Parts: sequence; structure tokens; C-alpha cells
Amino acid sequence: MRGIIGIKSRREIQLLKGPGVYCSAVIKGQETQAEFGCYDIKIQPHLQINTEVDVEWDEKPGKPFNDQPTTQRTIRQLYIDGKPVIEKQQGKGFGGGYKDSPETRASIEAQTAVNAVVDLLEAKVITLDHSLAQKAIAWLDARIPASAPKQPESKPASSELGQLFRKACVAAGYKVGTPEGIAEVKAWMKKAGKTEMKFDELSPEKQGDLINMMKAQELPK
Repeated sequence: MRGIIGIKSRREIQLLKGPGVYCSAVIKGQETQAEFGCYDIKIQPHLQINTEVDVEWDEKPGKPFNDQPTTQRTIRQLYIDGKPVIEKQQGKGFGGGYKDSPETRASIEAQTAVNAVVDLLEAKVITLDHSLAQKAIAWLDARIPASAPKQPESKPASSELGQLFRKACVAAGYKVGTPEGIAEVKAWMKKAGKTEMKFDELSPEKQGDLINMMKAQELPK
């Protein structure tokens, strides 16, 4: 899919698969915010808060939340003045390749291999003491600067934010343990939070905003 998105929030992360950027953005022509992930280092610098960018992304089903389907969006291309940041090279047969140097291709191949090892670890086919896992870790250690900023430890994890939001909902009078209560919270998020996404799909910044908004509605004791 391709469209103009207005970026509202951005956070950088360091995954085993490499650096990534998560953005919360509004797709032009829509009112609700959507979450986007980007793992291409050529595109990431262009994804800045309060800017509109012309991007191309893939969509696939995400992890279900409260037995409801979610959507995972991954940015694959970005256009500046109609020109792609990543130039595709026409080739013979099906599809084409990218105009990358031998060094870049070697790096991409190495990243692909590391991704495959990560998939094996996640599927519990191998463990961290396996030789492949050790090689992947060594490869990542060599490419992550020692001075790379760490994620602030003071920030709550997404699960902790979810618990805080649940407590705020209860304090505001919502019966979140019932289908009716959950439906009321969803309606509130759509109206007050201007999002139809599940809470755990949102960026930490957006989650924090919703928690504060819900706390403001706390019933007097």
C-alpha cells in the first residue's frame, strides 16, 4: 500500500534483527492513528515527528488482542519528490534487485542470516548456547556501538502501561472485566483518544496520553 502519513510520535529500538523505528501516524484521508514499523536504515532518518511523508508499506495480521484481530504495518519504501529513497533495479525474470554495493549486499546477507537465527531462537529450535546463536550475537556486538544510547530504564514496559490503563479505567467506573465494559472503553478510545487500535498496539507515548486522559475521569472516592 502507498499513501501520505503524518507522523505523531517516534521511538527508536534496538532489536536482535537490527535497529528499528516505530511510528504512530495518521494516514491521509483517515482520522484514526495507525502504528508503523521500519527496519531499513535508509528510510528511518526521514521518519520524523510532525512531518508528512510519502511511503509504501506492507500489511499483515498482527498478534490478536483480546481475541480481536490486529494489523502489523511495515514501511518498505519512502518517496521524496516522487523519487524512491531505495532505487529498484530492473532485472530479468521475476522481480528485480536493489542497486547496492558488494559491501551492502554482504551486510544484507549477514542480516538475513541473523534474522533466520533469531527465528530459530524464537521457535525454540535452538538455544542461546548454540554455535549459530553465538555467531549471531558476536555479529551484532560488532555492529552496535558501545556508546549507543540505552533505552531509559525508568520507562514502564508495555505490559506495565497496560496494567496502569486498566486501573485507570476501573477508577473511572468502567467494568473492564465484562464485554460491555470493554466495549465502552473501546468507544471512549475512539472518541477521546481518536484511535481504533488496541491499547498494546499503540506507541508508549500514545499509551501514556490515554492513561492520563483516563485518570482525569477518575470518580471521586
